[in-house]
Amino acid sequence: MTITNPIHESITVKPEVTTLVNQIIKNGYYKKESNTERFTMLKSLAENICRIYNVSPVKIITQNVPLGAYACYVPSANTIKLGNTSIVSFLHELRHHLQFTGDKQKRGLNKEQDAHAWSLRVFSIAVPKMFEKDVKEDKIAALAWDDDNQKVVNRIGYSQII
Repeated sequence: MTITNPIHESITVKPEVTTLVNQIIKNGYYKKESNTERFTMLKSLAENICRIYNVSPVKIITQNVPLGAYACYVPSANTIKLGNTSIVSFLHELRHHLQFTGDKQKRGLNKEQDAHAWSLRVFSIAVPKMFEKDVKEDKIAALAWDDDNQKVVNRIGYSQII
C-alpha cells in the first residue's frame, strides 16, 4: 500500500479525543513542574480515551521501560510503560492498546503505521500550531518540514512508516 503523505492525514479520530488532549494542554500540562503531575494527567487522559472507545482501561507505569525506548505497550500486562512525558509517545502507545483491546486499526496500515498516524492526527488536530512547531523543530520522528512547499511530510527513510 502507498502511505499517504503525510501519514497522519490518512486517519480519522474521534473529536472528543482531540478535545481532551487540547484541554490538558490548556490546563498547563507543559507548565507542570514535575513529571509526576504530568503522568497523573496522562493517566486521566488514558481513562477518558478508553471510555470514549469503549475499551478496558490501561495501566500506566513509569518504570521498566526497555533501553532505547521512550515508551512501550505490553499487551499481556495491559500496561503502557512511559519513560518520558511526551504526549505523542503516550498517544502512540495508547493506540496500541486500542488496537489490541478494541480491534481499532485503520485497514491497510500495519500496527506501527496506524499508531503513528493516529497519535500524530490527534496531536495535529488538538494543537495545530504546537504540532507544526514541533515538526519544524524536528521533534517528531516520523515527520519532517518541507521548506520548499511549506508543509509537513513523511520523513524520508523513517523505517516505521515505510
